[in-house]
Order: sequence, then C-alpha cells, then structure tokens
Amino acid sequence: MRVRCRAVGFDLDKATVRSRLIVLRALVGDAEADTAEAAEAAWAGLSRACHQHAYELAPTTGEVSHLVGLVTILSTLIFTVVRTGRLMPVMRPGDR
Repeated sequence: MRVRCRAVGFDLDKATVRSRLIVLRALVGDAEADTAEAAEAAWAGLSRACHQHAYELAPTTGEVSHLVGLVTILSTLIFTVVRTGRLMPVMRPGDR
C-alpha cells in the first residue's frame, strides 16, 4: 500500500490504517477493487473483534476463522505482488 501511494505522490507514513485503506480504495482500479474491499473487511472485522463493548456479543469462531482466512489470502497476495510485480485476483475463503 505504501509503495502504491508513494508512486502517485502520497506519503501515508503517519496516517491511520483506516485512512490508508480509504486511500487505497480510491487509488485502485476496478480490477483491484476486490483486493481493497477484502483488506478493509479484514481490518474492520478484526478491529471490531479486538475492541468489544460490554453490550456486544463476542465474534463466533466461524467469523474469526473467516477473517483470518482473508488475512491469509491477502498476505499471500502481497508476497505474490512483491515476487512477480503483478496483482492476482482475490479469492475469498470458501471460493473455488
């Protein structure tokens, strides 16, 4: 994300992750929109799971497993981009 932002003249070193994800969504094209959406969903879901309020139910095992699956896919995607320089489409957990 930092490389992409710096390439178009944005320095996001002091920005929050939420702000970076918003900028990422604005910068990517339609082909990469699923990747930005998956990153935002994983961040938001894990953030909610870690910052519960007394009146909220804890996330289920299935919900946490889904979020961890998204992070696994995104980290694999990042390594692929670093290795090859090409972005591959995001497959969500359960897609085949």
